[in-house]
Amino acid sequence: MTFLGAWLVTEYVYNPNGSFAGIVRQRRELEQLENGRIRVTQHCRPEPSLHTHPMGRFTGTPVFELSVDGRYRRYHGPAVIGTGQPWGEGAMTGRGLWPEFGHNFRSFALLPEPHWQLTGGQFFNATEMMANIVGVAVNENSSDEWPELEGPHWAGDVATNWHGTIHRVSKEGIVEREIPLHRHYGQHFDDQLSWTDHWDDRVNFALDLQPKIGRLHFKGIGESGVVLQGIGKQFGWLLEIEAATDLGVTLELMEVLDGRSGHLVGLRRWLCDGEVAWVEVMMLRPN
Repeated sequence: MTFLGAWLVTEYVYNPNGSFAGIVRQRRELEQLENGRIRVTQHCRPEPSLHTHPMGRFTGTPVFELSVDGRYRRYHGPAVIGTGQPWGEGAMTGRGLWPEFGHNFRSFALLPEPHWQLTGGQFFNATEMMANIVGVAVNENSSDEWPELEGPHWAGDVATNWHGTIHRVSKEGIVEREIPLHRHYGQHFDDQLSWTDHWDDRVNFALDLQPKIGRLHFKGIGESGVVLQGIGKQFGWLLEIEAATDLGVTLELMEVLDGRSGHLVGLRRWLCDGEVAWVEVMMLRPN
């Protein structure tokens, strides 16, 4: 399991309106136990700017155990209860509850390199978002310095062209295809942002974002020419979009930019009539 070991994590906390709130630093230890479970210990230290923020209580040393149940990860508490889902190698999403902290959560972690994670998620009171977090983690065996995200929030400002792979994963978690992908970012025009994704010698995903008040209006063309409309929002280096069609197709897209290390990673969940049809995991580097 590539997530094992000790990790140094820097988490950037954003308010629901997209404004920056502060940083939480965390040393995260994942230890294999004799009973087959994994013990997760998190040493959490919010910075002083979060003192009056809900994330100010995300402090101390919470501990929980997890086990492998088929393709799933079960979080048994006490600090966290819930479930994690791998999507191929090096990608995980989770959902559950922090009972003592007092919030439910959704989370993600992607490993563009074995020692490097881009991670984050949201904390809620039921459906009310309290914080949206994007972070970066480095395995302690490879570095003893806290990792950082810095530089532009838009990948097109780092490089016009990116290349890498996109994995198509079935709803059962089976990798069906690994596809070489090339992305080209268009020039900014009247604050409009755009990119096109090319694989199999054709454009398979094209996106245009036009800023509105506090959000991004999205229009895109997906696989087989399906036309999508939706809403996007940026939380620092994290971009989130939800889009739909009138034919029952829904897209949930998130991407994280790490311009410092040269990684752009993403998850796309494609749903049909509310059920997950497949998931795409993207890992890109600038040309």
